[in-house]
Amino acid sequence: MDFTLKAYQSFLRVIVESGYRVITVRDYLASEQLSPFVILRHDVEWNPRRAQHIADAELRLGLRSTFYFRANTRAYDIPLMLQLQNEGFEIGYHYDTLDRCNGDFDKAIALFEEELSRFRRAGVNVQTVCSHGNPRVRKRGYQANYDIFLKDEGLKRRADILGEAYLDLDFSAVKYLSDAGIRWNVGLTTRQIEALIRTKEQPAFYILVHPDYWSRTWIRALALKCAARGIKIFRINNIIAAIREYSSILSRTR
Repeated sequence: MDFTLKAYQSFLRVIVESGYRVITVRDYLASEQLSPFVILRHDVEWNPRRAQHIADAELRLGLRSTFYFRANTRAYDIPLMLQLQNEGFEIGYHYDTLDRCNGDFDKAIALFEEELSRFRRAGVNVQTVCSHGNPRVRKRGYQANYDIFLKDEGLKRRADILGEAYLDLDFSAVKYLSDAGIRWNVGLTTRQIEALIRTKEQPAFYILVHPDYWSRTWIRALALKCAARGIKIFRINNIIAAIREYSSILSRTR
């Protein structure tokens, strides 16, 4: 089953066994990297506990990645950010200020600077940031939250950051893989992507993994996939309960 923590652990092993170095966004922007490498990034949208599960899986293999935390959801968990930072992970700011300010650039830039300062005052060493994308938010006068950097060319310097995880990456030099929407953007399953990695034909990957999408159990993973595909007859918890009941019935009839 795709999108379980067991599947993610297997995915990481394939990366390591195929000879790829796992680096952070900060590593990539700070200095030239020799291939083969994987830039591994996580956007923490809602549940910090799931970010911990992903980090634990990486720690078991001696890997370190980048975690971008939102400032306006319960993902904003300073103790966890500091813990991960102390363990060697990069922690960054996952911003959506243009969305929240209805496209008002002045307000969005001011809010960005205010929230970035809040991270740093709490002890989080933010060196890179990453735009959040929400297709449900109507964009008025802008295309993406990172447009604040295009509008204000001095913002990156004032913010004292190395760069932005979309704007400052050379996408022509890496294979970009994203699990947004609980499906891989290249139309492959996780196992098929593992096979692609094993070929070692691609010198560099840029991989985005959302911790909220990866589950301890296959039941939750299946429920999330159903919800993402627009199956809205039941709430996720009801789907999980129904699957468990069905599994119980099957076990009794065997």
